[in-house]
Amino acid sequence: MRTQGLKWVRKWARSASSGSFRPNSEASGRVTNSAQSYIEAQKGYTASGTMTQAVISQVISELQSLPQVQSYQVQTANNTAAMAAQIGQLVDLTAAQSAHIQSLLAVTAEAARKSIDMQEGIRNNTAASAAAVTLAAAAAPVYS
Repeated sequence: MRTQGLKWVRKWARSASSGSFRPNSEASGRVTNSAQSYIEAQKGYTASGTMTQAVISQVISELQSLPQVQSYQVQTANNTAAMAAQIGQLVDLTAAQSAHIQSLLAVTAEAARKSIDMQEGIRNNTAASAAAVTLAAAAAPVYS
């Protein structure tokens, strides 16, 4: 009897810890009820002797090795808090990206302004060069 009951608890503990399923309050209740039934059956055989105390200690040890079960409300609250933290990080990243984009736009605008100034300078230099050539040509003596 003792061996079969503990094998069942160990099997449940192994499958729970392997990640093959997520423990829930219903499964936890079934395990607790089965463990309690097992202890009660053991008490029926040995009353409150040392064997019963050993079984109780063993069952408690096995149950403590199981993953903890959280209620749906606690899981939801934890998940909601985690999601809120992630949304906060996204907001921070979006703000940082927006600031970066603003600085890139400012640099681009400055580069465009400098380009326009350079083109204007080139036009002015070209016009001045053309005027100088025209003046030089007009001032140059004509040899026939």
